Amino acid sequence: MSERVDAAPRRPRVLRGASTEMNHAADEYDDARPGLGDEFLTTVETAFNGIVQAPHRWPRIDARHQRYVLRRFPFSLIYRVNDAEVVLVAVTHHKRQPNYWSRRR
Repeated sequence: MSERVDAAPRRPRVLRGASTEMNHAADEYDDARPGLGDEFLTTVETAFNGIVQAPHRWPRIDARHQRYVLRRFPFSLIYRVNDAEVVLVAVTHHKRQPNYWSRRR
């Protein structure tokens, strides 16, 4: 299977809701074990940087969105791509109600 190569890099953008989710999860992980929240944030940042470099690598979940599943933590990054940006829409826990994020702009 050939992978689509992107001609020009896109700007990363994180929606407010995704940022809130990410920080809330990090706080909960820090409450469970000091420093684990920072590890979570680093994992998310590394994953999102990889997504920005090759945004079409991960599977579509609907007409606009794609999903990157984190390995270490039970979260997925939901994002969309346009000509100028890769937009992080949600940092969603695997046990959370599905598609709650679908109305985010």
